Amino acid sequence: MKKLLFICLLAILIFTRFYNLGSTARFTRDESYDIVKLHQYWIEKRITLVGAINVTNEIVYSSLTYYMLMPFAVLGNFEPVSPVYGVAFYGILTAMVFILLAKKINKKLLVWCAALVLVWFPLVQSSRWSWNPHLVSFWVGLGILSFLQKNNYYKFLSGVFFGLAFHNHYLSIVSTSVFLFLFSIEPFLKKNYKEILLPAAGFVLMILPYAVFDLRHPPGLFFTGYLKSNMVSKGIANELTLFPNTFINSVYQSLLYMTQNAIFAVILLILSVLIAINDFSKKPKNLYYLIPVIFQIAVISFLPTFENRYFLLGITFFYIWLVMPRKKLGSNTQKFAITVCIIGGILSLSGALTNPLSQPPPVVVAKITNYIKDAAIQNDLKNVNIAALASPDPDPLGLIYRDVLLSKEIRLLSAGEYGITDNLFVVSTSDEGIVRADPANVIHGFREGKVARIYDISDTGWKVYLFNRE
Repeated sequence: MKKLLFICLLAILIFTRFYNLGSTARFTRDESYDIVKLHQYWIEKRITLVGAINVTNEIVYSSLTYYMLMPFAVLGNFEPVSPVYGVAFYGILTAMVFILLAKKINKKLLVWCAALVLVWFPLVQSSRWSWNPHLVSFWVGLGILSFLQKNNYYKFLSGVFFGLAFHNHYLSIVSTSVFLFLFSIEPFLKKNYKEILLPAAGFVLMILPYAVFDLRHPPGLFFTGYLKSNMVSKGIANELTLFPNTFINSVYQSLLYMTQNAIFAVILLILSVLIAINDFSKKPKNLYYLIPVIFQIAVISFLPTFENRYFLLGITFFYIWLVMPRKKLGSNTQKFAITVCIIGGILSLSGALTNPLSQPPPVVVAKITNYIKDAAIQNDLKNVNIAALASPDPDPLGLIYRDVLLSKEIRLLSAGEYGITDNLFVVSTSDEGIVRADPANVIHGFREGKVARIYDISDTGWKVYLFNRE
C-alpha cells in the first residue's frame, strides 16, 4: 500500500512539475542570456565561479545555478525549455525533501503535507521557471533536514547546504543566518560551542572561494559588487520612513503568493497570528522557524517593489513552522491553515499549468529560431538581422531570439546594423500590412521590400516574415 501511495505521489509530482512546460514557462531576456552562458561554458568546458550577471553589470552571482542546470541543457540541446526541465527535476526533489521534513518533524501531518507540496502554488511555480532563486528551497530544505540530525557530520553538512543556497541567491543569507543564530543561543549558554561552529564552518567553506577571489582581485566581483549595488541597501537609504507600510504590504503579498486568493490570504494571516500566539504561550521554540520568515520579509520590504522570488527564499522556514507539533486548538488551527493553502493551490493549479508566464513561450521561441537557422543556412543568406514587431513580445530588437540563435552558432548583424541589413526576419503575430506599418525604426528600410517567405507556426498565432530590402 505504501509503495502504491508513493507511486501515485510521484506521478502527480511529475505531472504538476513537467506538464506543458514548453508552452507555459517564462522565457525572457534573463532566460535567453542563461542559455548563451550555459552553451558557452559547455563548449569551452569552462569551470568558473562567475554565473549570471544582472542587467546593469553590477552584481555577479555564483555559477552554481548554471552547473545544476547544465546536464538538462546539454540533453535538451540548449533549446529554450531545456533548463526549465532541470528546475522541474529539482522541484520534485524539493517536494520530496519537504515531505521528509514533515516525517521528521510531525508524522501526524504527513498526509496533509504530502497534499500541500503537490499543489502549493509557490512550489509549483518555482518548479516551472528557470531562475536562480527558485532552487534555493531545495538547499534550505536539505540544510534544515541535516541540522535536525544528532550527528556532528550532519550539523556541518547543514552549513554546507545553507552555503549552497547562498550560491543560488545572496538574499537567502537572511533567513538561514537568523535560523542558525536562534539555534545557537542555547548551545552557547551551555558552552556547547561545537554545535555552533560546525554549521558555521560548513557555510564558511562554501563561500570562502568567493571571498578569496575578491581579496585577490580588488575591488572584487562578488561580495564587493553586491554590497555596493544591491537594491536592499539603496531602499534602506531612501525609504526607511516608509518601512511600516512596505512591511505590511510585503506580509500581505507573501500571504497572497502562498494562497493565490485575497480572501484566503486574510484567513491565513489570522490563522498564522493565532498559531504564533499559541506557540508563544505553549511552544516558544516553534517560533525559531517563524522569526527567519519575518526577517526575510522585513529585508525585502526595502526593495522598490515586492517580488515573490525574494519571499520564496524563506518559505521553507514558514512551511516547517506551519507543521511543527501542536496540541488541541493549535493543532486544529494549523490544519485549517494548511487546508487554506491546499485549496488555494488547487484553484490556481489550472492556471499554473496552462497560462504562459511570458510571450512567446519557449516552445515557440524554439520553432522560430530553428526555422531562422535552417533558412539562413540553406539559402546562404547574407547580412541577416531580426526584429520582433506587432506582437506581445515587447522587445522590437528580438534579443531573446538573438541569444538562442547565438547558442545555435548563428550570428546575426547587431541591433545597431539594421542600416546594412539585406535580409530581415520579423517575428510577429500580426498580418503583413500591420507589420509594414509598425512605427519601429527597424522596419524602415523594408516597408516596401519584398516578403521572400512566411513561416506560420501552426496553432500558435506566431509567424516569421523574411523581408528583403526595398
